Order: sequence, then structure tokens, then C-alpha cells
Amino acid sequence: KYSVVQTFLVDDARRWFINNMSTINDWSTFSIEIHKTFSSIMHQELALKKVGSRQQAYDETVLHYYNDMIELFDMIDLNMNDHYKIAYLKVGL
Repeated sequence: KYSVVQTFLVDDARRWFINNMSTINDWSTFSIEIHKTFSSIMHQELALKKVGSRQQAYDETVLHYYNDMIELFDMIDLNMNDHYKIAYLKVGL
């Protein structure tokens, strides 16, 4: 994963990675550092608003809805309780 990460990053994330390559040596470190850098209170609040209003679209698969919600949960709290995740998921179905 780590060896090709630069290929998938764009704009600010790519510049951040290039500027910090010397201190990021593996996937685990990359994952922690990029999350610390790009997740702010504002991003968390925005994700929380989206989670609260997110509904599965008529033509959207359950898998797509689930994956989108999981990304939002991770933006809010990487250690979010599964009970809360399930509750939010069920509300939007």
C-alpha cells in the first residue's frame, strides 16, 4: 500500500506527503499522520452533519451506502462504537 500511495494523492495531500516523505516510512505511520493532518474539528463537524442527514438513495446499493457511511464514521471518530454505527446506518436505510 505505502509504496504507491503518492500515485493516489492529489493537491494538498500530495504536497504534504512529498514534504514529509523522509519521516513517514510505513503504512501505519502514513495513516496516522495523514489523519492527524487532514482531520480537523471542522471536518468532523461536517461529517457528523452528513451522517445525521445521510439517506440511502433509491438507486444506491446497500454496499455503496455502507462504505460511504463508514468513511464518515472514521472522519468523526476512528474508535466509534459499533452500536452507534449500526444505529446511524439503520436510520438512513
